[in-house]
Order: sequence, then C-alpha cells, then structure tokens
Amino acid sequence: MKWLLWKDYRHNRIILLLGLGFLLVPHLFALYALHRQASQSWGMQHPWQYAFGVSSYAGLLISLLTIALIAGSAIAGERVDRSAEFLASLPIARRTIVASKLVLVMTIAAVIWATDGALFGCLAAADSPEMGRLFPDWQKGLAMFAAVGLAISGIAWLFSSLTTSPMLSVWAGMVSPPAIIGGTAYMNHLFELRMSDDQLGLFCAGICLTLGIAGFIAGTWYYLRRVEP
Repeated sequence: MKWLLWKDYRHNRIILLLGLGFLLVPHLFALYALHRQASQSWGMQHPWQYAFGVSSYAGLLISLLTIALIAGSAIAGERVDRSAEFLASLPIARRTIVASKLVLVMTIAAVIWATDGALFGCLAAADSPEMGRLFPDWQKGLAMFAAVGLAISGIAWLFSSLTTSPMLSVWAGMVSPPAIIGGTAYMNHLFELRMSDDQLGLFCAGICLTLGIAGFIAGTWYYLRRVEP
C-alpha cells in the first residue's frame, strides 16, 4: 500500500505542486495588501482578518480545480501513459490499487479544508464588521463548498474510470455544479415552484452530495469490474 501511495504521489506530483500554489498564492496577495496598508489606510478595524478571510475564500474556490484534476486523472491518467497496463501485470489486488487512489484524493481534500477551510471558518466567525458584511452567511457558504467539492470529485472520478481522457474527466467534474445550479434555477422558474434562495441552495446541495457519493461508488464499482486496466 505504501508503494502504491508513493507511485500515485509521483504520478500526480505536478497537480500537487499546482494545488500547493492555489493554496499559497491568494495568501501572498493578502500579505502584499497588508504591506501596502502601512502607506495607506484601509479604514477598517481588523484589516488582517478581512485580507486573509478573502484570500482563504479565494483559495477554497480555486482549489476546486485541484480536486477536479486529482480525481479526474486518478485512473484515466494512468491509461494515457500506459502505466495502468504495467500495474495490472503486477500481483496486486485491484481493490488495493483503487483504495490507494481514493486515499490520495481524500488526503488532498483534507489538506485543503484543514488550511483554507479552517482559516476561513475561524476568521468569518470572529467579531469583525468587515467580515460580517462580506460573508453574512458564511456557514451556508462553507456547506455549499463541501457539497460542490464532493460533486466535482465524484463525477470526475466516475468519468476517470469510464474514459481514457483525464481532461474530459476534469471537464465533466467542473461543469457539473454550474449545470446543477443552473438547471435547478431554470426548473424553479419554468414550473413556478417559487422556492426561496435558501430552499434552492439546500436542494442544489442535496443534489451535489448525492451525485458526488454516487459518482465515487459507481466509478469504483466499474473500475473493479472492468476487464481492461
């Protein structure tokens, strides 16, 4: 298992480095903005909370691409460079192979939430008037981020197990939340359901959670049942 995790890390190291950049760059901009505060006033009581609150929110948003990339290339990426064929020739159970890939995807998601997710939650919960005006419903925002991230990763994982194209898998994962949200809003208008914004958000979050979990289950089942690598 350790060897498989190391192999998956090396196979996805470019994506991991890119994801690290997605986590760090917004905070570097925040530090630069705080540095400029020395020469010009922001007119805020807690400018550092505002700066890092915005940067952590931006980091969460950009890191959705990291989730899509790592899940979309988990299986399909090895088919492109034919390392899947070599791996299939080894005396390793396929369930162990897929477990290693799932651990990598979940570890990346955990790192994102343990850094930007935790930072944003702590700053948004702090008694800051600027953060209160900018993110009045931050709890709902975090919950929606989690639902959308699960949908993106689950659908990208499913397409990665079905196809030989990592880019198609990533694209499928990234377009799924806008399609869900847009389709739900259109159905609400078309059939005059008159759902409020909160109800629409809850409904979309439920669909995202369902599709994300179903995508992981279906993708894993297909990979385990597939004859070819």
